[in-house]
Amino acid sequence: MSYKQISLIDLLETVGEDTSKRILSTFSCPKSQDVEYYLHEKAVELARHNDAPTHLIFDTFDGKPILIAYFTITTKSISVTPKLLGLNMRKRLLEYAIYDRGKQKHILKVSLIAQLGKNFTNNYERRISGDDLLQMACDKIKISQAIIGGKFAYLECEDVDFLKKFYTYNGFVEFGKRKLEQSEKGLFSSNYLVQLLKFID
Repeated sequence: MSYKQISLIDLLETVGEDTSKRILSTFSCPKSQDVEYYLHEKAVELARHNDAPTHLIFDTFDGKPILIAYFTITTKSISVTPKLLGLNMRKRLLEYAIYDRGKQKHILKVSLIAQLGKNFTNNYERRISGDDLLQMACDKIKISQAIIGGKFAYLECEDVDFLKKFYTYNGFVEFGKRKLEQSEKGLFSSNYLVQLLKFID
């Protein structure tokens, strides 16, 4: 199936902020309060500052575009303990990371998939698979890394079996946990998120 991707900043410049926000308001994700809250309340501001570009995925219904999903990508430096990774990922990490003797950890520049979600309004989520959406995000990362450098994609998810299996199936490797910041508490069911890493070849 052919989808149309448009960056949120391009949408803002094309149709204006009021219309853009009306489009974003049609997005509903009852499975993740964080994913829905981010698109409604934070995405526009961060897109305008170019801190975390959001990419919107549209399909067509009755000749009209409908928002079916989105993802947000930015960059981040993370610390990783190599022994928590499998042999293949450990070798790649040691090739690209910088060792911090003080922390006794390896510091790695990554492309962060900060948000990834499907629109459950009117069952629009059925129009795109999670695998396809995640692949779109990884493809966008590969394009950006060809320009700015980097070889890894990073994301965080709740400690839920089906989520971890989904990301593992798509090539991500679990390596640690991160405690929630104060501003994140209440958006998730636990006080930490699972950390996952993927080598983008």
